[in-house]
Amino acid sequence: MLTEMVVGQFMDLNSQARGDEAASTPVRVNQLKTAAYSVERPLHLGASLAGASDQVTSGLRTYGTAIGCAYQLRDDLLDLYGDPERTGKPRGGDLREGKRPLILALGLRSARERGGPAAVATLRAAIGEPGLTDVDVRVVADLLVELGAKDDVERRLYSLIQEAKRSLATTPIAASARQELSRLADLATSRTR
Repeated sequence: MLTEMVVGQFMDLNSQARGDEAASTPVRVNQLKTAAYSVERPLHLGASLAGASDQVTSGLRTYGTAIGCAYQLRDDLLDLYGDPERTGKPRGGDLREGKRPLILALGLRSARERGGPAAVATLRAAIGEPGLTDVDVRVVADLLVELGAKDDVERRLYSLIQEAKRSLATTPIAASARQELSRLADLATSRTR
């Protein structure tokens, strides 16, 4: 778990330093850094300590990876579209810090594919710009909506939730545990803070 987290953190920092725009990078960072550390490996460790079968352990790990990644996608959306009163932090913190979440990678790809050099320039100029105003952040957020990146992330988030629930449905665990894990999946991915 420690190794995965360190590799994920390294990939995250390296993608910022190199200006990596590939969508595959934040997906992998989310798997290694957020999902593994926050959900997948704690479930794995708990299942191992409880003497769970390989089938149960595998099912819980699949669930954990999917929910951990979905949780991070929700966090990325909240960074741009959340209510600062509810999240407790200003919009656009990831942009100002130079982070490259999936929504930004998808927006850049869409802007390049549609031949929108102005859109590409707007997005690139915002990445790592600590002086972004709230209006600047809103321009980027609106542009990501226009480019379809926000909807794409929402679809991926929904797909991850469905993957997690399918895994739960086929994992031989107690019905009460299945219900609670399903409830926690909804709670973690539909949050507003």
